[in-house]
Amino acid sequence: MWCLPTGLRTRFGQVVVEGLFYAVALAVSADMTKILPYGHQTVDAADIAAVSAVLQSDFLTCGPVVDEFERRFSERVDAKYAVAVNSATAALHLAMRVAKIGPGDRVISSPNTFLASANCAAYVGAIPDFSDIDSVSYNLDAGSLKRNWQPDIKAVVATDYAGQSCDFPTIAEIARKRSAVVIEDASHAVGGAFDHEGKLWKIGGHPWADMTVFSFHPVKTMDEVLAQATGKRFGLLQTMLYAGAAPGAAAPGFNDIVQGNNGAYKAGPGWDACTGLGSPNGAALLHLLSGTTPTAGG
Repeated sequence: MWCLPTGLRTRFGQVVVEGLFYAVALAVSADMTKILPYGHQTVDAADIAAVSAVLQSDFLTCGPVVDEFERRFSERVDAKYAVAVNSATAALHLAMRVAKIGPGDRVISSPNTFLASANCAAYVGAIPDFSDIDSVSYNLDAGSLKRNWQPDIKAVVATDYAGQSCDFPTIAEIARKRSAVVIEDASHAVGGAFDHEGKLWKIGGHPWADMTVFSFHPVKTMDEVLAQATGKRFGLLQTMLYAGAAPGAAAPGFNDIVQGNNGAYKAGPGWDACTGLGSPNGAALLHLLSGTTPTAGG
């Protein structure tokens, strides 16, 4: 009987085994994708009409639809103001600029978060550092933060992991006694709230974070909130809220251009900034939030 030489036979067998392995792996991968997709959105005719209305208007960046979105969103979360930017990463970067964090400063974040929560410190030349997480909630542990505090810490970026709020009353007490800023990374927690001493505080509207960042990425909690209300999932844009403005403070103006890695940010006095947000996105999100189709542009 004819057969391949020993060396070729070994290589041929290896190729066959590898081929079978990859075929099985691809089949499993395709099947898993059907069962557990990373994310999925629903776009209907009304969504398309909302975007189309903006595309046919005079505004494609910062216009009346963006203004309306900011107003409605701030009302929804009990914040004084909302400022729409192009990503939660940009919002964290801008939070560093607003807090005047820079070289020589240390910024504490959670080790259980997306890279942007720490990278924002590096963007401004500061030192990103970490404090341990709580073993139950996986959020930043206030006790660990206090035990490991260092004199050069100027800001704490605490992430609400999987929608669970951090212990912000305690974190704020620790940080503010030491003149550090508290920034809440609520990318997972749009629409969330927590109880403190018998009162329910909305995330974005409580007094223990100086700034709060939200994300509307397609797989974030916001879309689950919208899905419950509207039956749709449609991730569109990111927003940053400033909940700690002084009483009577003016809404952000559009002066003092600050140049950053993500483009030109227009910053208001003592505030954060607004980037050029694509208002077709804002239009579609407003449609989801209110069930109406905007007729004005950007």
